Amino acid sequence: MVSSVFREYRSRGCKNLWMMSDHPDIFEGNPDVDRVVPDNWRVEKYCSFFNRTPRVLSYGNWIGDPDRINPPKVHIINEIMVRSGLTGEVSLRPWFPLIQTSEDQKRSSSLVCIQGSGTQSSTEMKNKQWDATRYFRLAVLLKEKYQLVQLGMPGESVIPGAKDLRGKLSVRQTAETLANCRFYIGQVGFLMHLARAVSTRSVIIYGGREKSWLSGYPCNENLETSPPCSPCWQNNRCDYNRMCLDSITEMDVLDAVQRLENRLNLPIETEMAILP
Repeated sequence: MVSSVFREYRSRGCKNLWMMSDHPDIFEGNPDVDRVVPDNWRVEKYCSFFNRTPRVLSYGNWIGDPDRINPPKVHIINEIMVRSGLTGEVSLRPWFPLIQTSEDQKRSSSLVCIQGSGTQSSTEMKNKQWDATRYFRLAVLLKEKYQLVQLGMPGESVIPGAKDLRGKLSVRQTAETLANCRFYIGQVGFLMHLARAVSTRSVIIYGGREKSWLSGYPCNENLETSPPCSPCWQNNRCDYNRMCLDSITEMDVLDAVQRLENRLNLPIETEMAILP
């Protein structure tokens, strides 16, 4: 998501843009980032010699509860851009540098990327995880029409019938696979944002933890539910057996796939915002 900040600053003619990150492969070959440096105190001290202070680009605020944050009132990329100091009109989407696959190529492809349950991340979030059994049943229905490829990390639930690429691809290879597929099916997380960064539409199983207008993209089919407790923004704790996720069925996802299919011939939608 931070790639959106660099794209906007570059489009305004800014130069010498540095990214502090322990994951430099995410920014490899990005023409908007001049240098990727480690995220540690040594770099901060070096920057201080030149009267430069790194900005932490995040969204929401911790409220003393280790399981949830107080979310922003605007889209999370909007919030990140505001914290970076940007103003004016901006595009609320991430970017990943690739030779873009045309819409005609995507429509002619039968390749569909999918992610299983139990997704691995630096912060465990069970309230984002759709049931592994439902992914299994969904795959049985999808493979009659599509060629399935499973992306993600080792340890995530296996999807039978899909080509298993979990943990076998670099970030760039994952981006290339997403760029060349018809669409992506998964949950809120890195792959959702990476798919948007390479202009690939997605079916995203949101449930009720958060709302798509805060973290998603209008080009996708976002499956949301709205029980009284939603949106809770809790990572793992739930007093209602994750009813917001459990109420989304395989048929709901298939219906979303059909709606997405009907939109594949349209220009991909992009949300814009005006920063004060």
